[in-house]
This record gives sequence, C-alpha cells and structure tokens, in this order.
Amino acid sequence: MNNSLVLICGIGTLAQTCIERLLETEAKIKCINENEPKWLSQSLKDICGSSLVLGDMREPSILSQAEIANARSILFLSSNPTNNLEAALQARVLNPEAAIVVRSTKQQGDINHLIESKIPNLVIIDPHLLTAGATAQSLASGENDLYFQMEGQSYRFISTNPDLFDYSSRH
Repeated sequence: MNNSLVLICGIGTLAQTCIERLLETEAKIKCINENEPKWLSQSLKDICGSSLVLGDMREPSILSQAEIANARSILFLSSNPTNNLEAALQARVLNPEAAIVVRSTKQQGDINHLIESKIPNLVIIDPHLLTAGATAQSLASGENDLYFQMEGQSYRFISTNPDLFDYSSRH
C-alpha cells in the first residue's frame, strides 16, 4: 500500500478545506465527486482537477478508478450521510487496511455507533459537533448565557469560566 495516498470523496466545502490542509503535507490526494465540484478557488481546481474521478463513490468501479487499493486514508465527506456510510462499507471491502473517516449526523447515532463498533479503523464524525466549542466561544458575550439552535435542537451554553462551556441541551 502506498503510504501517502489520501482519497477524498464528496468534494464540498468541508472536503475542500481538508484538501487545503493536506496540501501542506506530502500526501498524494485523489478525489471522487458525482459531478464537477463547485471549487472554492481556481488554485484548488488547478491542483485537484487532474486527480478528480467523476462518479458515484458507492460504486466499486469508481472507487477502484480512484486507486482505493493504494489509499492509506479515505474520507467520505459528502453532505449525504447515507451515501457516505454505504460508500464506507464498500471501501472497507476494497481496502481492509485504510483508515476511514465518515461524515454523518447525530440523527444517525445508533447506526453510527453500531458501524464504528463492528468495522475496524473507521471513525464517524458530525462536523457540527466538531465546531460547537469554537462557535460557542466566538458567540459568548462573557457574562450572559448563550442560547443557540441547530437542526431543530436548542442548546444553552453556560460560561463557568472563560475557557470552559457546559454543552447541555435546553428542553
């Protein structure tokens, strides 16, 4: 297995942000997207355009065309969590050794936990949860509690000290 290939599937804003960070490393990047992506910059398009495979990331032939067998890491980052999970299951069959990261949502919590517990070297993330702390700190006014609504759920952030927030749901 080539130790530097990172395969990124679902080229939206999150994926392009990851690509920008990976460009700072020695990693070789291959991309899969169903259609030509809406690139955030012309430079990203220029750099990644030649390594882009167009097609359904759930299809074994598309994954193989993108050299999945040589990938050390595979990121499924489309905005469709079901497609991401389906593609991750197919990827595990095609490359049993690669680290797999799957974008999902908290609504799929039970299935996410089951899949993570049964499939080795696979991590499922919810990007909203990754940014919650930074969002809370940037919106907090200091002395007042912060109320925040995301995906129909209300949250109350209580400042217990300047560096710590209690992320408890408000019912």
